[in-house]
Amino acid sequence: MLVIFNPHRVQIPGEIDAEYGAELAETREFGDFVRAAGRAWGGLLVLLRLPERLADRLARFGFAHPDLPLILASEPDAELLARAAPLRVRRVIWLPAVAGLVDALRGIERGRALVDAASAVERSAMHPVHLRRAVVAGLSWRRPFDSVAAMARLAGCSYDQLRREWRQAMGSGSSELALERFIDRVALLRALERKELGRPWPVVADEIGIPYKRLERMARRACGTSLAELRLSGITEQVATFRREILDPLLGRGDPARRPSTEP
Repeated sequence: MLVIFNPHRVQIPGEIDAEYGAELAETREFGDFVRAAGRAWGGLLVLLRLPERLADRLARFGFAHPDLPLILASEPDAELLARAAPLRVRRVIWLPAVAGLVDALRGIERGRALVDAASAVERSAMHPVHLRRAVVAGLSWRRPFDSVAAMARLAGCSYDQLRREWRQAMGSGSSELALERFIDRVALLRALERKELGRPWPVVADEIGIPYKRLERMARRACGTSLAELRLSGITEQVATFRREILDPLLGRGDPARRPSTEP
């Protein structure tokens, strides 16, 4: 869902409605916006004015929802921008730049792939609880895991146990590096989300909490390419590869030989 906070009842461009349709939840009430944000993959703030009190409430909202990407749409206003600075919005679009607004929303929508994957794993009953907890967290958090040990600590189990559970879930076709490949792929998808916003790779690496050189090694290990080549392939292709190589086998889809074992 895309939640829109539109307190001044600005006319939302028809292109937005055509693009997202039933996924839109628009409100002029801040409380309704906050409640809807828990189910949203992104937020759009349409503001012509930003009084100090509302700026404070939005700043607290941003602190409480650090993983919800926000787009600010407004008319050019230096004072409004200064008050909006604590929100750390992904993009600022000057109205009525409809094309720029649609592109910005498409950019944050790409983050839905991992959120949707996390929901699918969470609903699944086939995984041991430690593995499910670790995988859901890895797919949901904006700052990805950087090691199997970190996943195991979050899951509340040993390194070896988490590996055993992963191999059981992935089936006989999985490799010893499969769990590292999950970590690498998720980190690279998070990095590509931010790269789509025009950030330099070192800035992207800092934002996701993984050193730039290590991120480059992840790209080489998981994809056999540099970060620059990975960017050229596009996030859509990388999401499809992640689903095919990691998510589908994990959920028991695709090749029957790779479905999770049901043995104890």
